[in-house]
Amino acid sequence: MTSTAATDGVSLEISKVESHTPPLKNMAFILVAFGVLMVTSVVSIGVAAALWVRVDQLETKLNDRVLVSTDAAAPSGFMTSQSMLTGEGSWAAGTAMPSAHSDQQAVTCAGMVYLLGGQDASQTNPTVLGDVLAFDPVNEVYRAGLAPMPTPRYRFSAACLDDQHIYVAGGFENATAGNAGWSLRTVDVYTIATNTWAGAPPLAVARGDLALAAVDGDLYAIGGYDWSYNPLASVEKLSRGAGAWVSGVPMLTPKGDLQAAVIDGKVYVPGGWNVEHTFLSELAIFDPLSSSWSLGSAMGAPRGDMAVAALDSNLFVVGGEMWSGVMSTCDWGWGPEECAVNLIPMHGVEMYSPGDGSWTHMAPLPASRFRFAAAAVEGRGAEGAIYAFGGHAHGEVAVNSQDTFHYVPRTNLFFHSRP
Repeated sequence: MTSTAATDGVSLEISKVESHTPPLKNMAFILVAFGVLMVTSVVSIGVAAALWVRVDQLETKLNDRVLVSTDAAAPSGFMTSQSMLTGEGSWAAGTAMPSAHSDQQAVTCAGMVYLLGGQDASQTNPTVLGDVLAFDPVNEVYRAGLAPMPTPRYRFSAACLDDQHIYVAGGFENATAGNAGWSLRTVDVYTIATNTWAGAPPLAVARGDLALAAVDGDLYAIGGYDWSYNPLASVEKLSRGAGAWVSGVPMLTPKGDLQAAVIDGKVYVPGGWNVEHTFLSELAIFDPLSSSWSLGSAMGAPRGDMAVAALDSNLFVVGGEMWSGVMSTCDWGWGPEECAVNLIPMHGVEMYSPGDGSWTHMAPLPASRFRFAAAAVEGRGAEGAIYAFGGHAHGEVAVNSQDTFHYVPRTNLFFHSRP
């Protein structure tokens, strides 16, 4: 409300502010609402406190039952362990080979994957091959027209030396020799720069289904089968520039159906077939510095005729052959004998971490395979991956498929639980 008064001829305008007091019922409503809010807050705090206590109790119980660590070994009082990386990785279909092959070798050398030899897909009269293909892992294409091996061979082994040469050793020259066990002593060497082959010093002992590994300029021919299909424990070494192979320290267990990979200067030889006519789950490890063999922790599944590759300082064992559970008469070697019926391909993929000595089951092969070839390419221009080529499906049906395994390295954590 505004009023005007005159004083000595001067008009003054006076403003009067009216005051409104809320009714008592409004005040009561505010007090009640405030009270409800306070009660609700107190109740909420009480409920939250109770829940926190309950969560703390559950966490205490969980910690008492489950432990997470970077140690693969179960601590005292805990019985089982499980890797958080179980099932990791993925497989993708790649560019198929020009033709179906089995019993071949794949070697990464100078940034390319070289596919060597093997056997074609014929079921009645298979041909042993001397073909050489180069696979470009960046563009995922094959390069043909390379000089063939001087001696066709299958069920042999190969290794890259100094990123310049590929050595092939042992194996069988034809299907008749393979059925009879007449393995080869011959060794040939391929020079990538000149696309030429030359003879190298022959093995002291003829071997089929052996493992060949290159470490610091030396080659090691490991295990395999002799002429009677007896598994071998013997090892031979060829030093750079030497004129002959010399005897090395034998493995702890004789075995054939082998592949090997090298990680940080050590040779890893998983699985294989032994004198008891059974597949093995053992991991044999050779240290050239100490010239000694040791056994690592065993794989989750026994197998032979698998592919083996090293990627990101881990060992990968891919697919392979397992026993069917049936015994029958076979004519391998020098005559009929009671044999385990195998030819059962596997899907399983296991990764061994040398740092903690643990095995982890990774993403399985899309289609089971044995007697196939695989090679790893580290991430140098190409995405780091393992490339698997051909091999046998069920029975002895050769295929031309190519599958690629992709894996993102990460810290391996383990769940340990009480019984």
